[in-house]
Amino acid sequence: MLNLNPALQLAITACFSAALLIGCQGYEVSVNERKVYTPAPLFTDFNLPDRNLQRCLDQTIADQKATAAVQVKTLNCSNAGIASLAGLEVFTGLESINLADNRLGQTPELLQLMKLTYVDVRGNPALQCAEVMQLPDEITRKLPEHCR
Repeated sequence: MLNLNPALQLAITACFSAALLIGCQGYEVSVNERKVYTPAPLFTDFNLPDRNLQRCLDQTIADQKATAAVQVKTLNCSNAGIASLAGLEVFTGLESINLADNRLGQTPELLQLMKLTYVDVRGNPALQCAEVMQLPDEITRKLPEHCR
């Protein structure tokens, strides 16, 4: 067995422990049947009236391992059958959103998402264009034909 300096042994043990905790951040870690780390639960404190939007966000939160609404940065809900964005304004961290090929009519919630840089609403034939046109010019917008 190697005879290492006690300070070096302590440093190696600390590095190993830190690496173990970082590598297991999605898992509960126990030592001698005592929990030493439990990951934060995924964000679930929201309920959207549109079931299709709810399902898309549930999957996105699981994929991104988001523990708070603000952690959801991108949302791809194309071809999801979404008719309403009611409640989406809770996700204030959204920067990019793809809502192409849905059944959207009104989209006032998009105006409340201040971090948006990209919005795709192509393929929404009932979309009322005025709200989307009110988005700041800095936002990249992909619009349906009737809004161009």
